Amino acid sequence: MARQLTSGDHTFSIFQPQYEGWDHDRLSGRAAVVVENPVSPEPQYGVIRFTARTEVDKGSRIVTLEDVDHHEGRLPDGARGRAVYLAALRQALSAQPLTIALDAPRIIVLKGQPALSPIARHRHSRGDEHGR
Repeated sequence: MARQLTSGDHTFSIFQPQYEGWDHDRLSGRAAVVVENPVSPEPQYGVIRFTARTEVDKGSRIVTLEDVDHHEGRLPDGARGRAVYLAALRQALSAQPLTIALDAPRIIVLKGQPALSPIARHRHSRGDEHGR
């Protein structure tokens, strides 16, 4: 799911960030971005890299990203267009705080070769729609 921000004629959809580091209260990462505006008939796709100061609310398990700085962006329309998009995005990010859930999805790493194994008497077992 994307978070939408607006700045002037630009609408930005920022997708779930990929985090690269979290050192004390500084988070760094990258996120996919879609830019829409009346000048371009098609959405423009790109990526931004950012750093932000974090405020953690452990009770609600929410992290607020403050002072977001996108120091690099791969956005379309050449250097001039990219500068316009980045300036508009900077303005949109400063006007609306971003929040993320503190709980990250769990990743399970398995060693060895994957193999199918039957689960006895389970209703989702292959070949037996009634689980018998």
